[in-house]
Amino acid sequence: MKIVNLILLISSLILVKNTAFNTYKSTNLEDTYQVDGGKISIGFDEEDKDLFNYYTEFDTYPFLMDSKCYAWTLAEQKIVYNQSLFSDVDVSVDTYTINKDGKFDCGIYVQGTNFSNVIDGCSAYCLNLEKGADKNTFYLKLHQFKNSTYAGVKKEIANLKLPTEQLNLRAVVKNGTLYAFVNHESIPRFSYEIGISQGYVGLRSFYSPNYFDNFTVIGEGIPYYKSDIEVMIDKANKLDLSKYTLKTATNLTLAINEARVALDSFNQYDIDEALENLKNAYDDMQELRSFAQLQDAILEASKINNHDEKYTKNSYEALKIVLDICKKIVDGNEDEISYWCCVLEGKISSLIEYLPKETL
Repeated sequence: MKIVNLILLISSLILVKNTAFNTYKSTNLEDTYQVDGGKISIGFDEEDKDLFNYYTEFDTYPFLMDSKCYAWTLAEQKIVYNQSLFSDVDVSVDTYTINKDGKFDCGIYVQGTNFSNVIDGCSAYCLNLEKGADKNTFYLKLHQFKNSTYAGVKKEIANLKLPTEQLNLRAVVKNGTLYAFVNHESIPRFSYEIGISQGYVGLRSFYSPNYFDNFTVIGEGIPYYKSDIEVMIDKANKLDLSKYTLKTATNLTLAINEARVALDSFNQYDIDEALENLKNAYDDMQELRSFAQLQDAILEASKINNHDEKYTKNSYEALKIVLDICKKIVDGNEDEISYWCCVLEGKISSLIEYLPKETL
């Protein structure tokens, strides 16, 4: 039994040397697919136009419109993010096709160099989604291009059943290994050793009218974007916690502290997670009410009747349902009292009156 436990312990702790700090850290599955660096999210607005270089085999170049990037021509088209070179990188994009039953063939470039307008004009790996025999069947392929020559498919999964309307494609390159993800899955569909090399990242559309949205890149070449979480921390700190229930005030305080730790970690994944947790804690804040205030609200609501059909049926019935619940509440539970008192106050204030007939 001791030997088995020792094996389990060793297998659960993988020690990896971090050469930047000359220390060791334990890693888990999530860490395997995370890279260092900041994050940029691009919505393909007009001001984003110069962040990319555009290439087309012939005809119209890719273009930005309505916060999307369109590869509209039946040709090989390339959209290359020109702001930085990356070695380890995490690239994600939503892809769409304008023809549900037509051709679908697009992907993500990594380690890209020497891009040009000619077909296969680059040196790069490209993680590609291609439509299969029927409209909901796809192939996930890893293409390689060398010196403007197609070097073949390095890895492939066939007969993937995926929705046609919208697909998410994600390529993570870490320590020379490419991990291929689809539709926000947490486990890659495959991995492949591509070696360690710097290059540009970008998008490819091959003879299919597609458009792209929600392009995100995480990597060392991008500055850390802290502004959103800093704004949220400042917003949360402005609340007077004495006006809220102890439980929600405590949760918010913990979320603020965790956000500060994430901010100092310079890890964009931690920052994003902490920001989401802080937003949720802020939204869950419950204003404090006493049992006496609840009784006052019950008394006020009880005096309201709808004999003359002054209020709409739905708004009045909603008030009566909440009033019945509040009448059953006993003193002692701060969270329950505060929540239902606020709900009842809201139902009173949101009663909808019919317009006088003379105004109709």
